[in-house]
Amino acid sequence: TLQQEALAALHLEWFQFADAADVYLTLLSKARSSGDPATEIAYLEQLVYSYEQADALLEAARAQTDLVALYQGQGEAEKLPGLLVAIAQNYRTLELTESAIEYYRAAYSAAQRFEQFSFSAHVLIDLGNLYESLDRTDEALGAYALLVPVEQQTYNDYGVMNAYDSIGKLQRQQGNDREAFIAFQQGLAIADRLNIRQDYFIEQIDSVSDTP
Repeated sequence: TLQQEALAALHLEWFQFADAADVYLTLLSKARSSGDPATEIAYLEQLVYSYEQADALLEAARAQTDLVALYQGQGEAEKLPGLLVAIAQNYRTLELTESAIEYYRAAYSAAQRFEQFSFSAHVLIDLGNLYESLDRTDEALGAYALLVPVEQQTYNDYGVMNAYDSIGKLQRQQGNDREAFIAFQQGLAIADRLNIRQDYFIEQIDSVSDTP
């Protein structure tokens, strides 16, 4: 095992990531056979890294999914939000968008459970952007609506302001001028407090102010 670990490390050193992954697969199999979950986690983490560096993202995501159960079983559940986002990002890169959305949602729930509010905000921004790229405007609006209270929980006025901006722009795209007007007004109130971007929000309000 020590020889194989040294060989895997050497492959990584020489950027031979696919070869390193092969060795870690063998080591992982041994760890599973001996019922050693802590070592299994260590090898899986190295396997994920090797796969990602080798651009084998589907294999990386599958290995990361195995890690989810192990983290839960080993009392390392606080690592779940970061892991779930990493899985989501791999699926997003692979253009497997439904799987990406599923894991972003799971990451948001986990981050909220562990009160990792800054991380929750990061997840919701990514999820909102993904929905926007898919022209799923109602779901994007839902993500940004959740983002407002999450950013408020971290006292991140700048983040709240940006969330209102995103909501306003999407509502305007939908032809919902009144809802856009309200969102941009809320953004302006924060912009005034922070003394930034007031002119921008005034312009946005003017663009929809036929329906005050």
